[in-house]
Amino acid sequence: MPSWFGDIGPYLNLGFQFAIAVCLGVALGYWLDMRLNTLPLFIILGLLLGGASGFLTLYRKVYPDRNKEKNEK
Repeated sequence: MPSWFGDIGPYLNLGFQFAIAVCLGVALGYWLDMRLNTLPLFIILGLLLGGASGFLTLYRKVYPDRNKEKNEK
């Protein structure tokens, strides 16, 4: 087994995590729209919030050292 397999392991599920965040945001938005009869307001908000959450997860995973440097200062 190549040595770089251990290096990419933590990053293999990032796409899945991003997709789940977006899907959960849209699903919650759809549920709220059906309850409040406000189609498509909360679907769009859920898409935006899910996308932002997914990007934040990606950022924290790819750049963990930057977060540690800010906490140390």
